Amino acid sequence: ENLIKSLRTGIEKLKVQKSGEKINQAIYISLGGIDVYLLGAVDTEKEKKRLKKEISNLGKLIIGIENKLTNQQFVSKAPQEIVQREKKRLKNYNLKLKRLENKLKDLRAN
Repeated sequence: ENLIKSLRTGIEKLKVQKSGEKINQAIYISLGGIDVYLLGAVDTEKEKKRLKKEISNLGKLIIGIENKLTNQQFVSKAPQEIVQREKKRLKNYNLKLKRLENKLKDLRAN
């Protein structure tokens, strides 16, 4: 608490808890097993707009990779390492998409 207040952050009110629920609508970071939430710093409408744009862009990337992987010419002629790399990218993009959709859902719920 003293460290955060002494960093000239402008934070006057600080609450330290040993445990608790995840807080939506807050800037969040986890460092060394400590979760830090900054409340009141998120413009929810702006964040919703940003998330929707990111979800849309990610959706386009996913469709592009899926099209490559369903193209038999690509799969049969491309080196196996490239096909595997594309499959891995697809998996990572789908995971990221799910996280973003969950964040957007959380924002809409509050």
